[in-house]
Amino acid sequence: MGPQELDNMVRKKRIAFSLLGSLAIIAFLVWLSLIYTRGAEQKLTVNFFDVGQGDAILIQAPKGEVLIDGGPGKQVLEKLGETLPFTDHKIELIILTHPDADHINGLVEILRNYRVDEVMETGVTNDNKAYAEWRKLIDDKKIKDTIAKKGDKVDLGEGIELNFMWPEENLKDQKIENTNNTSIINFLDWGNIDVVLTGDAETPVLDRIADENPGIKIEILKQPHHGSKNGISQKFLETFRPDISVISVGAKNRYGHPDQDTLDILGKLGIKVYRTDERGTIKAIIDKDSYKIETQR
Repeated sequence: MGPQELDNMVRKKRIAFSLLGSLAIIAFLVWLSLIYTRGAEQKLTVNFFDVGQGDAILIQAPKGEVLIDGGPGKQVLEKLGETLPFTDHKIELIILTHPDADHINGLVEILRNYRVDEVMETGVTNDNKAYAEWRKLIDDKKIKDTIAKKGDKVDLGEGIELNFMWPEENLKDQKIENTNNTSIINFLDWGNIDVVLTGDAETPVLDRIADENPGIKIEILKQPHHGSKNGISQKFLETFRPDISVISVGAKNRYGHPDQDTLDILGKLGIKVYRTDERGTIKAIIDKDSYKIETQR
């Protein structure tokens, strides 16, 4: 065998080993993704992302992912990348609670970067640029767009339901000064564990919901409106009696959220508080009869 033939043989072996190595890495990553997915199907997980001064909540359920709000900017992309398998670039359902910038801006980034099956929203309009882009992307990508209202339900699989408690009516194309009180409020139910997700609803709406739902005990509450003084209702808290309250809030934000009076009321009622500015992303891992809370720090 001559030097040229020997050199060709060595080169071919190197290429073969390189291809085998690449295939092994791909197979390993796919295996990891499958393991992750199977684990996710066994649990219901609610991720309260730390996205600064805004809301972004990812529900991972047997039938897929539900993203409720997207925070004020691109941080939600990083959080999804850390949470979902690297092969998963699809969100089954996005819910926009109301079109304020600290809830919609990040969702525009999601529509640009992920495949989305459906969006649900109130239909309330807003003059901000993000809302115009939101509407354009939904139309351009032909994403199913559903106007949500009280009484609607989403089946998340294995008996897990996402129920809509507010708003009471179809608000499509309406322009409303206080969009906070048009916020979609969701009741997430699985067995003996219940979670209420409130958007930025304020005291009058919370009082109304308490009057309409007497005697319901929940385990986890997403504290309304970042823990502001406008988002506290003692009647609501005494009606639903949550074990814990999660406050999505940015560190040293200019609004002074969460309000100290809100924290005092939660403390007096024995409700444990988890704050994203202090604990980072907060994760509730739920099965039918129990749950546990994990925090980033």
